[in-house]
Amino acid sequence: MFVNNTTDENGDLPLSVEFELSLNGDNATQVIDDKTLFYGYPVVVPLALLMVIIIVFAVGGNVMVVLTILRHRGMKTRTNMFIVNLAVADILVAVLDMPVSLITIIEGRWVFGDALCKLNGFTMALFLICSIHTLMYISVHKYISITRPFSRAMTPRRIKLMILASWLWAMFCATGPLVGWNENVYKKGAGQCGPAIPKGIVALSHSVLITTSNYIIPLSVMTFCYSKIFSEIHVHMKRIRETSNIDLENSVAQQKKVATTLFLVLACFLLCWTPYLLYSNIAALTKDKKKVPPILNPLAYWCGYFNSACNPIIYAFRSPSFRKGYKEIMCGAPSAKLSAELRYWSEANNSRRRSLSVIPESKKSRARALSEVWF
Repeated sequence: MFVNNTTDENGDLPLSVEFELSLNGDNATQVIDDKTLFYGYPVVVPLALLMVIIIVFAVGGNVMVVLTILRHRGMKTRTNMFIVNLAVADILVAVLDMPVSLITIIEGRWVFGDALCKLNGFTMALFLICSIHTLMYISVHKYISITRPFSRAMTPRRIKLMILASWLWAMFCATGPLVGWNENVYKKGAGQCGPAIPKGIVALSHSVLITTSNYIIPLSVMTFCYSKIFSEIHVHMKRIRETSNIDLENSVAQQKKVATTLFLVLACFLLCWTPYLLYSNIAALTKDKKKVPPILNPLAYWCGYFNSACNPIIYAFRSPSFRKGYKEIMCGAPSAKLSAELRYWSEANNSRRRSLSVIPESKKSRARALSEVWF
């Protein structure tokens, strides 16, 4: 294989054109492969290093999340049922899909065959969409727990149904290209296989469904839930300052912690998935597809990959109990020590709730929700 680096007429960035070298006796012929695009080492090397870092954090962080929850009974809460599902989806995409993208970018072409291309497009959609919808359901769970503390809507059975729904919807969306509703193909310059750029009404309807149900709706739900939660927290903290003996500094610190978590959740989702939304819309609406820079495809997908590495940081690293669990896994601390730490944080929460004893009984449940749901 031979790479011929040339420059454009303005002498700007190198244009990398890859040829397949065909040998016939002593004669060598250069045949241009229209499915091959090598971006050049100045682009490929940083992208490859970035992907390796994302894989390490996505696998390592999410595995520690699952182990911490499974090893300790005190960690098996309703919120953590969602966290485990999110971690499993992120682990699967990191193990099955990210290495494929890494190899494809290094090679500059798809080397795994048509059957694996279809499978790659299916698993990409399955795991990433499941992860997105789990994030949405986490926001719904927190919203109900805090704004409706007397509600029994979030039972373990219903949480399991919500988790099942995230997988079923992801399965429905991922199966579409396999049954003729668009098609999974490799696009030159991409890092993976995915739905073809829509050219007809049927394929366009699939693209609209994916964008609406897996970006616009989850973002809208998360924005609504977290804005309501922040409003409720603000009102609750104001009530505490007026009716209890909790000092102002502690209540303000707790409110800042919640605000920071809300900001990180929405900012991470926006930063990771907006590039894909922009790319997919540009690719679908641009009449001359050749005007769409191929590099936008791997960059858009890899931003989505980055979300899988961020999730354990946002949803788990901010929890003292999780941090103690990670320390046990990495440093070999005895399990009993972590159990003691969990009891410490449980007692701290109980103490905080006892300090709210002057609050009327009708509002204590909300206080408990605020002290337990947030990290």
